[in-house]
Amino acid sequence: MFSVFLATIGRSRATQRSRARRGTAQELFAFLAVYQALCALRAEAASTAGTDPDQVSFTVTLRVARDHAAAIRFPGQCRARRDAISDILADLLPERRDRQCERVKKTPRNTFPVKKRGETSPAARATYTITITKKKPPSASTP
Repeated sequence: MFSVFLATIGRSRATQRSRARRGTAQELFAFLAVYQALCALRAEAASTAGTDPDQVSFTVTLRVARDHAAAIRFPGQCRARRDAISDILADLLPERRDRQCERVKKTPRNTFPVKKRGETSPAARATYTITITKKKPPSASTP
């Protein structure tokens, strides 16, 4: 959900209007509410056509919603919604083609064993012994 939000709405060079923490939370909530409404419109369009919701492009839904936002009035709201749905269905994505090769699971980059919950790591106690030896000074020789 959040990746679609970032790819279509969130990365649009728009800056947050509020600098306060509470205002930022309110703005994020508004973005998520709009995202939820767009997903509901997308799902309604797919159920109207009897197709898979993945065939309805989120970007097309966003564009159509922007185009029809000014036309929505309370008396004509149902008609504007029907027009928006017909515009969305006019630009469906093609069906996904079948895979030619079976999907291969990638090997993990980390080859170290994974620590499981409740499992304790081995004790890391080490004992060191230091031996200090005193060297004899070199003998002084006179020539």
